[in-house]
Amino acid sequence: MRRGLIWVLGATVLASVAALAIQRPTTSVVPAVDSTRNARAFSSTAGADAALAAKSPLPPSLPRWHIEPAKRDPFADAAAVAAPALPAAPPPVAQAVSPPPPPPMAWRYLGTMNTPDGTKLVMLGRENDPQAVIVERGTRLSDGYEVLSVNSETIRLMYPPLQHEVVLAIPPPPAANR
Repeated sequence: MRRGLIWVLGATVLASVAALAIQRPTTSVVPAVDSTRNARAFSSTAGADAALAAKSPLPPSLPRWHIEPAKRDPFADAAAVAAPALPAAPPPVAQAVSPPPPPPMAWRYLGTMNTPDGTKLVMLGRENDPQAVIVERGTRLSDGYEVLSVNSETIRLMYPPLQHEVVLAIPPPPAANR
């Protein structure tokens, strides 16, 4: 520790010891309680109350108060209290509810493949889905679209709840390199 800090700590200890040594013991004297005096004081107040009661006795009956009946029940549920009558609102006008828009077209043409028996398969896929779906007329896709027709140039899809039709173009095959 620093030398200055040690000096301050030592001075504090010496001051504490000096304060304890110089302190004189103090004795406090508590006067004894005079129980007879307290009893006399209690009996005098009781006697004063009795004297006051003797001077003004209670009347045999109290006068009747005329209280008008309450306008509402203070203990009733606040929600049950009827609000002042308001004029009836006209019934709402029926509005045509437009159906929700069709889901965005996420399907893309991936390609075609010919099977060994000569059947042509058309494949669709989605951007973030690595799995291709082979479609033909009547195939129902996972987002609700249905395949109406497949030919060499287009694939026609329909969203049945809204009768919304989408046409996907099939690009022509690349020209053979010669």
